[in-house]
Amino acid sequence: MDTNPDNWQNFYTAEQAQWNDARRSFLIIFNILAGISLSIVFFILFTPGFMLNSLAYVHLNPLIIIFITLIIPLLIAGAGILYIFNLVVIFFDTLYKPPEGTNSKKLIRRRLFGIPPTPPPLNSIVHYPFVVAANGEIKKDDEYAKWLGGPAGLVILDGTALYLERGTRFSRVVGPGIAFLEKYETVKEAVDLRPQTYQNKVEAWTKDGIKVEFMAKIICQIDDPHQHIPSKDLVPVSVRDDGTIAGENTPMYPCPSLSVRKAVEWTKVKRAINTSDQSEELYQSKWLEGAWGKVQGKLANYISKRHLEDLFVSANQGIAGKILSMQEREKLRSELDQELIMNAGVSLIDMQIERFMIESPVNEKRIEKWMAEWKAKADIRGGTAGAEGKKSIESAKAEAQHSLLLQIADELSKANPDTLHDSALLALSRILEQNQGDPYASAYLNDAIENIKEILKN
Repeated sequence: MDTNPDNWQNFYTAEQAQWNDARRSFLIIFNILAGISLSIVFFILFTPGFMLNSLAYVHLNPLIIIFITLIIPLLIAGAGILYIFNLVVIFFDTLYKPPEGTNSKKLIRRRLFGIPPTPPPLNSIVHYPFVVAANGEIKKDDEYAKWLGGPAGLVILDGTALYLERGTRFSRVVGPGIAFLEKYETVKEAVDLRPQTYQNKVEAWTKDGIKVEFMAKIICQIDDPHQHIPSKDLVPVSVRDDGTIAGENTPMYPCPSLSVRKAVEWTKVKRAINTSDQSEELYQSKWLEGAWGKVQGKLANYISKRHLEDLFVSANQGIAGKILSMQEREKLRSELDQELIMNAGVSLIDMQIERFMIESPVNEKRIEKWMAEWKAKADIRGGTAGAEGKKSIESAKAEAQHSLLLQIADELSKANPDTLHDSALLALSRILEQNQGDPYASAYLNDAIENIKEILKN
């Protein structure tokens, strides 16, 4: 078939299939009638002569002769065909094991004879059945398209794509809209194009051998690796020059056919434990589980390369909660997004990490260590603050002494030597008035006055 994804949606048509059905039905009916006709001719031409010349046979009613020579062979042929068809139905049910309530005879007749082309308006009444796909799945009544196949019309609603196989090999991908499921095609997978959410627990061991458990939630969506445009960015609706509206039929969720194919084929075989008998079962996971496995492995690898405290305390400007920080989480999401979009056609839209759980003894030791660190930091800060306060006080005292001495020296330099005693006391009183608001200066000034009085007396 044409490998161009642009042609996949309408590669097969119902009109083409109807004409093929008509040719096939004509050949089947022609061969059956030819066989019956040859049997009748043989019966007529090669009937033993004594039966034709016998008196009983000659005097039979012509209707009886026609019945013997024509109707009986037709009845025998019809009974043989009906018997063979019943055997086919039994073989069909044994091989496919269809769900209860499936009309196997109807499915076999449609695949054998199909729907012949009919002119309007009969073509609106006589047509292939429609298989409806919505919300990433096929309606329960139409699930025969998965295990048997077409012919059938496909009605695919927005947000859904179908991965079709021919035999056991890939055939094509069809997206939202109308398509036709060819006779030998089956629906391998119905893919939901909407953002998908997955949440599960992650278990890992740190570099220092401590088990860590936490919940992680991811939001993924099938996306085009070449455009990589989030589907929420809708195409705006606008009015063309001719009055028609552009963008009104644009799907809300685009269908990148190659990415859908890559996502469906990106399957993993996983192991599950049967809860009833604890036996192991292998199953084929979907693309969302595959994306989760990639995320789970990335997070476990991230934790295994770091010590426990490195996960919660960052050396970068003291930012706490390293793995829980928006910057670190966005970095991990971006790396995973690039890997998934190239390997599986899946975009990792968002990733959340929450509810860390650590074993109780380890948690208690961590709390004790943090309390000790906080107490040590508090003591250091308290000591530093006390030292700084004491230093400030001594600096203020020294500055006051220095300023006071300068003022005294300045006033004494202006005093009259003859009246030094009175001039000195007057100068000191003025200095005392000027420094009444400074407690350090006032205290030192009183001491200075007493000393100067003693000096002056002597």
